Amino acid sequence: MLSTRIVLEFLLKKVRKLENPYTVSNMKKAYSALQQEGLIKAALNIEATHLYVRFLPKDSVELETLIRDTTLTLFPFPLDYELTEGERFIDSTLIGNDFTWLYTRVPIGYTSAINQYEVIDELYMPMIVEKNEGVNQQNTSQMRIKSEVIDYWDLLEEKSFILTGNFKKTDNVNSAMSKAKSANYTPKAHITVYDDLLGKQIPVPGVIVRARKFLNWESGVTNESGIAVMSGTFSGSYNWSIEWAGGLWTIRDGALFTAIYNGAEGKNGTNWEFPITGGKTKAYGHVQRACYNMFYGNNMGAYKLPSVIVSSNGLGTIFPIKISVYDSNGGDKSGINYGGGWLFFSQIGIYMTGTTETTYKSVDGKDSVVIGERYYKSHELFGTTIHELAHSTHILNMDLDIASFAFISKIIIESWASAVESSVTSNEYSKLGLGYSLSYNNRQRWGLLKTDYSKNLTSMNYSPVFIDLIDASNQRLNLSYDHTKYEYPDDRVSGFTISELKGLLRKTFTLSDLKKNVKALRTDSITLVNIDKLFETYEKAK
Repeated sequence: MLSTRIVLEFLLKKVRKLENPYTVSNMKKAYSALQQEGLIKAALNIEATHLYVRFLPKDSVELETLIRDTTLTLFPFPLDYELTEGERFIDSTLIGNDFTWLYTRVPIGYTSAINQYEVIDELYMPMIVEKNEGVNQQNTSQMRIKSEVIDYWDLLEEKSFILTGNFKKTDNVNSAMSKAKSANYTPKAHITVYDDLLGKQIPVPGVIVRARKFLNWESGVTNESGIAVMSGTFSGSYNWSIEWAGGLWTIRDGALFTAIYNGAEGKNGTNWEFPITGGKTKAYGHVQRACYNMFYGNNMGAYKLPSVIVSSNGLGTIFPIKISVYDSNGGDKSGINYGGGWLFFSQIGIYMTGTTETTYKSVDGKDSVVIGERYYKSHELFGTTIHELAHSTHILNMDLDIASFAFISKIIIESWASAVESSVTSNEYSKLGLGYSLSYNNRQRWGLLKTDYSKNLTSMNYSPVFIDLIDASNQRLNLSYDHTKYEYPDDRVSGFTISELKGLLRKTFTLSDLKKNVKALRTDSITLVNIDKLFETYEKAK
């Protein structure tokens, strides 16, 4: 169980409770009114088809149980309230609690997997047919859609919205009353995020977007242009939201909860343009980009997704990979990877800020160091996420997952992730039209202190040994480096690829292994001599 107290932000607040038009009682009132107006003559049996419910997990085990139930679409905010736009909802009745209520609809006959479960309303939503193993077979007949319901559903839904005070002036008045099916519209969303390096908005691919009218929602996933098309149609107004997840990964707004964004109100016939410019949502956007790139984009051959995703045991990485984003200072770390799946805990942490040190010369000629803090730029958040994902996919590449990974030397672990980070990030920003060649975080200033090779051991692990096998530059020949103080690798090797080197990881545990395995990939004598030369400096690292 997680014992760390979670700090909650009041970013998304209740405005007012609304009358739910989908309740059985309100649908019966709408049906009666339409009968009196002569618009429905058919006999409709209005009974509960669904339940509006909420869950309150008592611990992280119960939370994970709910999250893993793929039949549930969970919202961390009530679905019958008008809410402000924002990143997080806080229930004032649960202040001091590590967990919050999760809301959704379920079919009649649903059995909850946790004890703290409440039924808020009985719903009549016969057009929503959901597959759920918790449904009792004798109740499935209640979910069969009669032709009369299909013919009159738009009438019934709109009338209930009118009677409950939820029909907006901007909605298409009498659209359903006149059976104008063309008034139904398939909503689309366009999600972009501001990039500091490019100085413009860029698409956010692979993220889940929802359009919702109370307990009725449709979903879509953004494509590489950042456009999501909802899975069904709507008439009238609806609310937008984003769930920062992509099937193979989930982005959390801290230790436990999936990050969300409750968006603006959508109107019939209009799309949602959401240009993200700041806040944690901006960080989520760039972490999302990195996840999509690593699993579905051009990861330069760093990882090949298996045709069938099978969750491993508790020792290894379990899909979806859980990534926590913290609006806090990671000190000397911009990200951290905890190793394996760790059941319900996050495998990866990404920090939005880091510590800076600025050296100033005082009037007496002495140096003074000022400690500060800064927010990481867009490409740094992207690169850090790639780096940590490279660790996770490295684990998956090993024969025994984390059990094998534990025996790999730190310089191999960190140098590989650094090479993937550098290669993928540079390639991505080149594709986005940066306008110049980005040699992102290529570690070329890594060197051994000539007076003591054992100094700065932590930074020694983040070497460019894999990068040096790929690139065509030799840092020993770079005159801008301090060659009097540091010994730099003599890098006369180039031409290897991330994909080639990834194929060596399963049998590479030490620098000696890497050298031997790399040499086995080449036959010409000059390259073999140059590989020996390159590794001379690395082999001196203690």
